[in-house]
Amino acid sequence: MTQLLSYIKEGIEAEEYIILVENEKNYALINQELEHLFSVKQREYLHFVNSLDFYFSSGSYHPPAITEYFNKVFQPYITKQLTVRSWAHVEWATFSSPYYLVEDFENIVDKAVNELQFPLVCAYSGDKMPGTYKT
Repeated sequence: MTQLLSYIKEGIEAEEYIILVENEKNYALINQELEHLFSVKQREYLHFVNSLDFYFSSGSYHPPAITEYFNKVFQPYITKQLTVRSWAHVEWATFSSPYYLVEDFENIVDKAVNELQFPLVCAYSGDKMPGTYKT
């Protein structure tokens, strides 16, 4: 959580919008910390996206549906030419699909990030990540 709070803090101080893809439980904890650090106005730079909605918008982990949801979330920032950064918490325990789908999605997102030129951190819990992806 320390790295995430630092990432958010840097974004707010730079007046960059932060799109945080996180589960509700963690977001509540993060928000508690942010309330001590930033004003209500400053916290408006943070946009919360429920990770279950993001990753399972079609009812299952389906990269094309996630990409569509990704574009829908980011489009208002792109249209208004706002500076944005993103942090996405990927929870392996929730995936019942083959892991190659995660890799497919990562490739799609990498392309979008390079085209739109904004920083994106995909945060994975190392203890839940399959060994092949750790390397």
